[in-house]
Amino acid sequence: LFVVNVPSTVDYFVFAIAFVAITTILLLSRADMYTMGSIMRPIGRSDYLIVAVITAFLLLLTIIVTLQVYDIFPRIWLFSFFVASITALVINRLALWSLFLRLGSAGIVGRRLVVLGTGEQARQFLKRIETVNPHFTTVSAVFDSDTMPSVDQVEGHRVMGGFQAMLNHARTNRVDDIVI
Repeated sequence: LFVVNVPSTVDYFVFAIAFVAITTILLLSRADMYTMGSIMRPIGRSDYLIVAVITAFLLLLTIIVTLQVYDIFPRIWLFSFFVASITALVINRLALWSLFLRLGSAGIVGRRLVVLGTGEQARQFLKRIETVNPHFTTVSAVFDSDTMPSVDQVEGHRVMGGFQAMLNHARTNRVDDIVI
C-alpha cells in the first residue's frame, strides 16, 4: 500500500506566488532593470516591468494547465494577483525614483568628480558629462596637470590650480573620482 502525500491548497498558492516573484526578478535582471538608469526612468521603462510580469504569469499558467491543477486556482484570484503584481512593481519603482531624487538633492547620494587636465581630452570629457548628464554626478573642480594653470576655464568650469592644489582639494573635500 502506497501513501501519497497530497499537498494542501495553500501549498499551490505559495508555489504560484514564489514562482511569479522569482521569475519576475530573473526577467527584470535580464532586462537590466536594476541599474540606476532604469530606476531613474520608472515610467519610461515600465513596459519592461509589464512584459516581465506577463511572461511570468504565462509561464505559471502553462504549469497550471500542464499539471492539470486549474480547478484549484480561481480565475478571479489569478487576475487579482496579476493586477496587484504589476501595480506593486510600478508603485515600487516610483517610490524608489522619488527616494533617490530626494537623496540626490540632499547630497547624500552622489558622485563628485575632479578633472585633472585642461587639454582636448578633458574638454571632450566635460562636454560628454554635460551632454549625458548622468544621475547624481557632478564635476566639483577642474585642475591643470601643470603646476601653474595655463587656462582660466575649461567648458565653463573654472580651473582651480595645478596638481598640488588638486591634492589639497582632494584631502579637504569629498572627492569620489579623479579623472586624469
